[in-house]
This record gives sequence, structure tokens and C-alpha cells, in this order.
Amino acid sequence: MFFDELDTTYVRSKEEVFSIMGNYYGNAYYRAAIRQGFTKKELTTLKKMLDEINSLGYNFSNLHKLTYEADLRFVPILLKYYNAMEKKEGILQALSHKEYYAYTPAIIEMYCNEKNAMIRFAISSTLFVIRNKKYVGLYLKIANMEDYIGDDMISVILCKYRIKEFSSRFIDLYNMNPDAVSWNMANYGYLLNDRRILPILEDLAKSSRKDISLEAKKHLRSYLD
Repeated sequence: MFFDELDTTYVRSKEEVFSIMGNYYGNAYYRAAIRQGFTKKELTTLKKMLDEINSLGYNFSNLHKLTYEADLRFVPILLKYYNAMEKKEGILQALSHKEYYAYTPAIIEMYCNEKNAMIRFAISSTLFVIRNKKYVGLYLKIANMEDYIGDDMISVILCKYRIKEFSSRFIDLYNMNPDAVSWNMANYGYLLNDRRILPILEDLAKSSRKDISLEAKKHLRSYLD
């Protein structure tokens, strides 16, 4: 069957998926491709990506297999095809190996260029997995972006590294958008060891959300002990 590899229409059948990806990849993808709505262009991109990865001596049928295998040679291939994929979560999960920390600057650039909030959060989760203290300056750069909210894993990284320079910014982010930032503040704000966070935790301990209330009460002890 002839198909246009730049075709952005959605696949509708198992036969269409197999015609684009072949039997090996097609068998792994056809259910998800139809259910989740993959375009012919995306499936073509996936096939090219997997072909390049498998040329390194592997035999992966799908991208999810890369979440169990770290090989630095994968990363340039994954980054090359990242922008061509509408559904980016699979690539981001494949990039989530501590061994890939040296690619933090490239992934931070992806974060800064991304406008979709859900994908941004997914990128921040990848950055959390590969976090390395040598890139604290880049994490702070994100935290100081005008449109940064503070509800994702970037603020968690900075709290876990106990970065004092982040403390005032984190408090400001909470004051600007308490509903969004309350979970991270209740769970990780205490790590900054800033007495200004004490009254925030006291307020969060009274939250109607039990998960937030419990975490805030637990971490208040670190200030009161």
C-alpha cells in the first residue's frame, strides 16, 4: 500500500499500521495507534527512530523497551526525532535514565521551548530523574522564568538540593499561585530550611486536602524540633 510519510491523518485500521511500520513494529503498536490516535507521520517517525536504534545491535519492537535499557548512543537519536513526534511522552520516558545527565542542557532547552503544560511537566520529570548538581544554574534559570508556575519537578530538584537562592522565588511562586504550588511546598519546602516557610506550612497543615495537610504537619516538626 502506498502512503505519504508526511501524512498527518490518523490511522484507522491494523492494516494501515502494518503497511507503515511492518509486521514487527506494527504488531507492537497497532492497538495503541488506533486507540490513542497516531498519525501516519508519527508512525513513520517511530519506525525510522526504532530502525536507527536497532541498527546499534538491538531488537526493540517499541519505544517503551528503552525505559529498561540505557545506552548513551540512544540519546542523539531520540533528540533528533523529538520535535517530529506529537506524542512526546514515549521519548521523554526513554530519556529518563541517570546515565543521560550530560544531556541536561539539551533537555532544559526543550523545556524552555515547550508551551504545552502537560508536556512541560513530563520534561521536568525526565530532568528530575537525570538531575545533577552541576546544572543547578540551569534549574534556577527555569525557576526564574516569567511563566514558571512552580508546580513541577524543577522546584522539587531545587528543594532537594537545598538551594538557598531558590527560597525567596519559591515563596513568591506559592504566594502567586498557592493552589498550584501547595503540594510541592508542603512536601519539599522544608528542605530549604528557611524560617519564612514555617507560617506557610502552618497554613497548609489546615488545608482541606488531607494529603497536603498530612505532609505539612509532618514537615512542620523539622522546624519545631
